[in-house]
Amino acid sequence: MRLIYFAFFVLYLSPAIAQDLAVKNIQEDMITNANAIVRYDNLEFEIKSKEETVTKRTWAITILNEKGEKAHGTFKTYYDKLSKIKDIECALYDLNGKEIRKLRRGDIRDIGLGYASDEVIDNRIKIASFDDKRYDYPYTVVFNYVEESKNSMFYPTWYPIRAENTSLEKATFTVLNPNSIPFRFKETNYNGNIESDVIIANTNKTWTAKSLKAYENESMSYENGQIGIVLAPAMFELDGKSGDLKSWESASNFYYRLNDGRQKLPSNSINKVKELTAGITDPVLIVKKVYEYMQSHTRYMSIQLGVGGWQTIPAEKVAMNGYGDCKALTNYTVALLHELGLKDACAALVRAGKSNRFPYTDFSRMDFNHVIACIPMKSDTIWLECTSQTNPFGYLGSFTGNRTALLIKPQGGELVKTKTYSPIQNLQKRLTEISVSDDGSATIMVNGTYMGLQQETRNSVLEQLNTEDQKKWLLEQVNLPNFELVSFSFDSQKESLPVINEKLEIVSRKFASKSGKRMFVKLNPISTFFPTPPKLENRVTDIYLNENIYSIMDIDSIVFHLPKDVEVEHLPKSAFFESEFGSYEVKYERNQDVLVVNRKVTMTGGTYPASKYNELYEFIKSINKADAARAVILLGET
Repeated sequence: MRLIYFAFFVLYLSPAIAQDLAVKNIQEDMITNANAIVRYDNLEFEIKSKEETVTKRTWAITILNEKGEKAHGTFKTYYDKLSKIKDIECALYDLNGKEIRKLRRGDIRDIGLGYASDEVIDNRIKIASFDDKRYDYPYTVVFNYVEESKNSMFYPTWYPIRAENTSLEKATFTVLNPNSIPFRFKETNYNGNIESDVIIANTNKTWTAKSLKAYENESMSYENGQIGIVLAPAMFELDGKSGDLKSWESASNFYYRLNDGRQKLPSNSINKVKELTAGITDPVLIVKKVYEYMQSHTRYMSIQLGVGGWQTIPAEKVAMNGYGDCKALTNYTVALLHELGLKDACAALVRAGKSNRFPYTDFSRMDFNHVIACIPMKSDTIWLECTSQTNPFGYLGSFTGNRTALLIKPQGGELVKTKTYSPIQNLQKRLTEISVSDDGSATIMVNGTYMGLQQETRNSVLEQLNTEDQKKWLLEQVNLPNFELVSFSFDSQKESLPVINEKLEIVSRKFASKSGKRMFVKLNPISTFFPTPPKLENRVTDIYLNENIYSIMDIDSIVFHLPKDVEVEHLPKSAFFESEFGSYEVKYERNQDVLVVNRKVTMTGGTYPASKYNELYEFIKSINKADAARAVILLGET
C-alpha cells in the first residue's frame, strides 16, 4: 500500500501548525488530573451510498506520562474483507512541536485476529507504535487514516474523550451526506458540552466539543457513561444484502431473511432426534433431549465469515461436520426443534459478556455479538446457550443472562429480557466447623454449596483445571495465617440452576493470635464480601451494580469448638442493618465450649442514582467492619 498524505496532514506539518502542538500552548487547567491531552481529533464520516461509506480521522494527543502512553500512544484500527484501510500516517513531536519521528510503511503491522484452532475469522487489525520509553515526556503523537467500507450496517459512535484522565482541547465529528441518504443519530449523556450545527434532515451534520477537562471513572459506574454521538443507518446494504434499522422489528427481519433457508437437516439427524424423543409428551423434556443431543454431537468453532459474519452456515453442514459458531449451533438446534413440532423456537441476538447493560433500547442498532436459542413455553421461556458442551440445560448464567435480546422471527421480532437470577438463586451457603486448640492452631472443615452465578467460577475450576491446579486456585482463595490445605473435593449438579458442592479440610497453625492468657479469634475467617469502595464527596454518575455480580445471597454457619475450661471475655453484639442495596445480619451464640456464628448477607444489583452512593459506601463498609469482628478468649490455667 502506497502511503499518501492528506491535504490537512500536510498543513499541520507547516511550522505554524507544528508550533500549535507545542506543550506550552496547553492551558494549565487542561493538565489537571490528565495523563494525556487531545489537542485535536477530527472524525469525518461520508455516506456515499446505501452500501459504501468512507471514514477519515486525524488526531493529535500530547502524552504526559507512561499511563498516557499506554492509553493513547499506539495506533490501531480494525478491518475485514468488506473494508480497506489506507493513508495511515503516524508522527511524533517533541514538547516544542518539532517532528522527531515518523513511522514508515514497514513499521505498521497487519495482524489477523483468528489465532486459535477453533477460530476462522477474516477480521484483521493494523497496529503501529513508537518505541516505548524512548522519548522524554511530554511528547505529542499525530495519527490519521482512511477507511473505505462496503458494510453500511455499522455507522461510527463518536466519543470526544475516549479514555479517563484525558483532557480535550477540540474535537469534531462531521457527517457528509451528499446523496441525502437517511441516517439516524442519538446524543448520549448530553450536558451542553457539545455544539452542533443546524440540520436539514439527511444532509451534512457537524458536532464540536471544546475544552473538556479530564475525568476519572467513578467506582461502580457504567463503563460507557461519557458524552457521545451514536450514529446508525436507516437503510443499508451488507455484502449485497439490503436491510433497514428503522425499528427492532426490521432489524430482526433482516437477520431472519439473511439466514432463511439454512435450516434443512439430513434425514439421519431428523430420525435420530425423533427416536430420542419418542413417547415423550412434555415439551420441556423434548427440548432437553434435543439440547443434550446437540451438545454431545457438536463443538464450538468461531466462524466469522459470510456476509460480514452475520450469516450462518447451513444446519446440514453442522450436522455433517460436527462444529459451528454461535449462529450455526443455534440455527441447528432450532432446526431440530422445528422438526419435532416446536415451531415457536427461534434464534435470539444478544450482547454477551461482562456487562449486562444494553446500550439503547430506544435506538435500533445491531449492537449484538452472540446468538442463543429461545423456546417460549406456556409456563416459562427456555433459553439455550448452544456453544457450550457442558452447560446445564436452560442455564444462561452471567454470559448471557439478565440482559436484552432481540428475537428473530419471520415477521420481525422484539426486544425481550433473558433469564434473570435473583439473589436467592445465586446462593453461597457454608457450614464451617473450626476446632481451636489452646496453642492457637485450628482444624477447619468447610462444606460449601454454591448455586447459580456463584457457582460459575468453581464450575470453571472443576471443568478446566487438573487436580493440582485446582488446589493452587483454592490456596489463593483462602486467607488464613500459616495454613495447609489437607484435602478438598468438588461435585456438581447439572440442573437448570446448577450447584457446586465443595468440601475443604484446612489446618492453620496460627489461626488465633495470642497475648498472654488471651486468644483473639476472627469470627468470620472464610467468607468475604465486596471490597469497600472509595469515599466520594460529590458523586456525579449513576451507580451501576451489575446484577450478574452483585445480586447474591451468602449464608454462613460457623461453629467454633473451643478448648475446655475457657472463658469468652468478649463477644461482639449481634447486628442487623439493611438499606436499599440489601441487608446484613449476624448472630453470636455460646453454649459451653461451643461458639456459633450465623451470618446472612443479601445484596441486589441494579442501577441507582448518584445520590445513593454514600448509602452504598456505608452499607459495604459496615458489612466489612462486622465481618472483621473478633472474640477474645481467656484461657484457663495450665
